[in-house]
Amino acid sequence: MGDHPGFIYPDTPVTLVDSVYALSGYETDSSGVQSVGENARKYIAESIKNGIVWETADIQYLKENRLDTTIYDLGFHYSKINNGTVKNDFYRFIQAIKAKSELSSIDSIWLNYSLAPINRDGFRSIDFKKHATDKTKVFLIGDSFTWGNSATNKTNSFSDVLASKGYMVYNASLVGADPMQYQLMLEQYFDKINPDIVVVNFFMGNDIMKFQRIGKPYQPLFVTTNAGQLFMCPHGISFNTPQEAYEMMIRLFTIPNQKINLFNYWMAKTRLTTRIWVSLAELGLVSRQSDEKAKTYLANQNKILDNQLSVRYLKEIVKFCETKNTKCMIVLIPEFDKPQFSAIKDYRIDFEQLPIVKPQHFELSDYAFDHHFNDDGHKKYADYLDSLISSSGK
Repeated sequence: MGDHPGFIYPDTPVTLVDSVYALSGYETDSSGVQSVGENARKYIAESIKNGIVWETADIQYLKENRLDTTIYDLGFHYSKINNGTVKNDFYRFIQAIKAKSELSSIDSIWLNYSLAPINRDGFRSIDFKKHATDKTKVFLIGDSFTWGNSATNKTNSFSDVLASKGYMVYNASLVGADPMQYQLMLEQYFDKINPDIVVVNFFMGNDIMKFQRIGKPYQPLFVTTNAGQLFMCPHGISFNTPQEAYEMMIRLFTIPNQKINLFNYWMAKTRLTTRIWVSLAELGLVSRQSDEKAKTYLANQNKILDNQLSVRYLKEIVKFCETKNTKCMIVLIPEFDKPQFSAIKDYRIDFEQLPIVKPQHFELSDYAFDHHFNDDGHKKYADYLDSLISSSGK
């Protein structure tokens, strides 16, 4: 607690800044689907073409132009595959294609992906098209796990490892996505792909929605800023601007009312006094609540309003796939501290008759410092999906 002066919690989702501003990288369409924007897509392809090596000047360029490094650094990852700096399963897959005397249309699709990994719809995937192929077409849907967070190189992510096994992998993923976004992505892109199987990668850590989120045209699920990733409708509270979201996070995660409360002002000065203030708050001697909106947010934070909300979205996904006569699997990704679902009852969610699959073979060593899969975890998960798809007859 109080590892940073004035901050109530050791791990805070925001950084204090003088002025908050949005970073460029994402777009949201009229259906409410958020994806990587056109400018970012072109920049990434150009940086791969130029063989970017990610020097200090490149990082400075992104900062000066307010670009989201979590998207724009993809050029660096895929450049390493193309220049041979990284030699992993996906590298060998691409090299085997390049060694062919004659390329098929499918070979060309994968070569193009290695050079331009964001497709025209704004996802880290091959183009969403009905490609004529005998390969099993797998439509992956998910959040930061499916995007490839914490893989040392994004081509070590389970989606690219699965592609290197010979599957036609379509990846609709978004860092921070929720089951509502999963449903929107499936309905919007299914007919463009016509997959053989849909795999929803459901992370037990944050995919259990408790509050209804109303999707609106062009309104993003989140905005990346110089202060961090800010969700625009967390815990049942909607924000109209990144500034509003930032101000709420500051009110929630720092000692409140420092400008008007002299006691709070001085208690926020050091780590020690911050720890003392947190102890006083736990005893009910000082208040964390700076206004009514913050009070509502805090009241909702640990309140179980509707743990079955995610299940209803998943049911709609399964129902949609049934109407398309397409197999759907919902694979539960365990949290790092519950890798074998030993305490799944603690989540207080009933998946009812949904086609869920619970992998039981993950260990703490399969996770990175930020609790996403590390390279070993991504490979193990890709192998697991491979076994599931193969046994399904697809």
